[in-house]
Formats: sequence, C-alpha cells, structure tokens
Amino acid sequence: MARPSNPALSRRPRVSDIRSIAHLAVDATVGVSDISEAVHQSVLRSIGVPSGGAPGRTRGITGLVYASVRGIARLVGRCVDVATDQLQTGSDSLQTGTENPQRQAAIAVLNGVMGDHLAATGNQFAVTMSLRCRGVHLDGLTRPVIPQATGKVVLLIHGLCMSDCQWHPSQSKPGADYGHVMESAMGCTPVFARYNSGLPIATNAELLSAQLERVLSRWPTPVEELLVIAHSMGGLVIRSAVHA
Repeated sequence: MARPSNPALSRRPRVSDIRSIAHLAVDATVGVSDISEAVHQSVLRSIGVPSGGAPGRTRGITGLVYASVRGIARLVGRCVDVATDQLQTGSDSLQTGTENPQRQAAIAVLNGVMGDHLAATGNQFAVTMSLRCRGVHLDGLTRPVIPQATGKVVLLIHGLCMSDCQWHPSQSKPGADYGHVMESAMGCTPVFARYNSGLPIATNAELLSAQLERVLSRWPTPVEELLVIAHSMGGLVIRSAVHA
C-alpha cells in the first residue's frame, strides 16, 4: 500500500539539502577569504611592504589567520559530512518520491546562478540533464513504459533559472498545464527537459542531444513527429542540440 502523503514531511528539510547548503557555505567562506587575502596582499605590495611568496597569499601572522579561516571552514564541512552520513538514510528515505515545487524552484534558480560551480564541486544541488514524461524519468537505457504514448512527441524545454515545474500549474502559480494542452489539442505526448541552466549552452546541448536520441530510439511506438516548445535559454539549447 502506498504511503499517504504527509504535507509536514514534504516541508521538512532534507538531510542531503543541509549537507549541500553547508558545502556552499564552506565554499563561500573559503572564496571570500581568498579574495580578502589577495586584496590584503595587493595593498601591502603597493606600499612597499613584503607580501607572501605565492600569488594572493600574505605572510606572517596575517597569512596564518587567513589559512586558519580556510582550515576551520573545511574542518566544519568535514564534520557536517560525518554527522549527516549518520542521519541521511533514515530521514531522506521517508521523502523518496516526493517533489516539493518550491524546493525545485529554489534549486533551479541556484543552478542558473552558479550551476557550473555546483557541478564542478559535486554538490547535490547540481541538476543533471533528464527527460520526463507523465512522472516517468526517461533515462534512455531501457524502453520506457508510457501509457497511451503516441508517435507525435512534443519536447518542452525551460529557460534560465527555471525547471520543468514551470510548465505545470500550482497553487502559487495557477494557469494552463502546457503539456496537457498539447496532448488534448494535437494528440502529442509531452516530454519535459530538466537541466542545469548554469552550464554552458553547448554543454547542455550535447547532453540534450544524446538523451533525446536515446529516448526516441526506444520510444514505445514509432516516432512520426517531434515538436519543440522552448522558453528563452531553452531555445538556444535546442538550436545548439540540432547541430550536435
């Protein structure tokens, strides 16, 4: 029997989110420390005071202070990892299958602003390219089971700082469900792309092209037509994907 939805549970912070936020805080602390020390070194050099031997680094007690700040920040990050490792399995498993639209919207904005950093550091907030249809994640590795799939497919691609959730109405954002509109009016089967909009357009284009080819080659019924609805950056991604 399916577990009944629990609104309070869906609003509870995920342990994995706490870990990812902590990693961002550590990265920000280290980054600000690097910038401050580089400015400090530049000021010292401009008045003729010897600075550190390495670019962006100061010497003496000042250098020790900056190094200590970075070291303590990284130590805190490792401690958070150890603590959340012990909590994550039991806590996050209760929320498997739940997807909070507000959380997804926040993650989409975060990816749009600093998605390249999230991906480079392996942060769990980094969104990976994926295609979805009627709640089914189409990984392209096996033939997807999609009830009433038609040979006319419409791909909907979101823009910068957005996600596929923007195509669907919600309590906070009433309006049309664009996938349902295309399905009712033209008999199309809607497929929604979700991607990290902070990555280079060419990178997302290559990922989208590869995923789309795999998914369509394993579509439950022969594909007769592929339509695309793209918003803003999504248009640039699909144009580049065509060339890829």
